[in-house]
Amino acid sequence: MKLGTSFVILSSLAFLGGSGACSRAEPAAEAEGPTRSPEGDVIVNATSAPARPDAHAEAPPPRRVPVLERRGDSEGPIPYRVVEPGDPRADLPLVIALHGRGDTAEGFARLAMRLGLEARIIVAEAPLPFGLAGGRQWYDMRAADQGAAEVRRRVADLATLIDKLAARHPEAGKPTLFGFSQGAVVAIQAAREIPDRLRAVAALSGYLATEEGAVVPGAPLPVLVTAGTKDGIVPQARSWDAAVALEKQGHAVQRFAFEGPHGVPPAVLTRLARFLADTE
Repeated sequence: MKLGTSFVILSSLAFLGGSGACSRAEPAAEAEGPTRSPEGDVIVNATSAPARPDAHAEAPPPRRVPVLERRGDSEGPIPYRVVEPGDPRADLPLVIALHGRGDTAEGFARLAMRLGLEARIIVAEAPLPFGLAGGRQWYDMRAADQGAAEVRRRVADLATLIDKLAARHPEAGKPTLFGFSQGAVVAIQAAREIPDRLRAVAALSGYLATEEGAVVPGAPLPVLVTAGTKDGIVPQARSWDAAVALEKQGHAVQRFAFEGPHGVPPAVLTRLARFLADTE
């Protein structure tokens, strides 16, 4: 991906269902929506205290590129909003961003505009309702398979969306896919099932939904997996298990651990920006 400046795109919070202590087999209780800092730099579990970045954590990337928001395809298979520079090039890199459980594409588009990205950001809208405030979710954790079948359907929807984007933006090349928490679960499954349709994948605090559907990639896919050492929503061990599965599939996986709970502190933003620069 060509970067005029260091930048980063990530999805908003996605929390998992269940209750009690979190284990590899059963996720812990989840909050009903995201909490953002006034600066939009940190996203944390709404039921926990805001993450406090380490004093030595690097500052998030600068926000220099003005962006505009417009409504994209509303017919599906995945409706979305678009965030892009005011005068976008035809070959502007494509990014598909998956918001999290309890959030919306509109909410994440506002976050994307504040970040100022030099890319065409396709902010996807999850298909299922969640909560009473208009939030959305990618899959329902109450299903017998904890949503694994729905995760695979979302990957099939992403493949169709990628085809539509390729026809609409033929000079942009393959898209990069980002997800956080529930969005990261979908992103990991996409790396398993449609790796050759993607440029790179970043999965922030996610896990592998199912072993089914994995294909041998034509070339190793650059993948970044991040995890919090004090994450009570998706324990670090579950994210590392996903990283191992992706490595066994043949992908080039990087791991990044941060001190703190389920969230995206500035250190993660900086690490993600470096990953983007390395995979341009």
